[in-house]
Amino acid sequence: MKKTLLFLLLFSTLGFTQKDISTKIELKVEPYMQLSYGAFFKLLTLKTNHPAVDFVEGFDFQWGYSYTLKVIETTLANPPMDGSSKHYKLVKVISKEKAPENYQFQLRTENSFYLGNGPEQESTLKKYNDSTYRYFNQINIFVPTKLQKEFSEIIENDRNRSGLFRFKDTETIELLGFVNH
Repeated sequence: MKKTLLFLLLFSTLGFTQKDISTKIELKVEPYMQLSYGAFFKLLTLKTNHPAVDFVEGFDFQWGYSYTLKVIETTLANPPMDGSSKHYKLVKVISKEKAPENYQFQLRTENSFYLGNGPEQESTLKKYNDSTYRYFNQINIFVPTKLQKEFSEIIENDRNRSGLFRFKDTETIELLGFVNH
């Protein structure tokens, strides 16, 4: 009996241990972030050529710049139940290029941070003045006078609406209009 238990213990520890698998990959990162939905809340994540990548450990993203990165992609043998089975860690920034002056992109603007209707809904948009908002405490949104009424209605009614934007600078994006879906 003891020999059988010892054999099973050795067999299980030597033969069936799972290990993380790591490989180096190259990522292209867009100069803006995208709105994503977590389990209970919304967040801004990286927009890359690999849809599963939303965060890279050690990478300091700056709005208005496209990047090419070398990263280590690790497939976790025992991923967390409420998380991804992959982990990404920066090895090297291969390139960092400022977005062209006429570069435009779409971004969904939603006002509530949490999914669902809770009594303590936190806002993703903080109003500085009639024309400027801070989105997810990451980037300023400048709203021209002609779009302020419609933008205010979207915020007040917490509607999911995509806007067309351009970069004013690395700290501010300008709303150019709304995209109909």
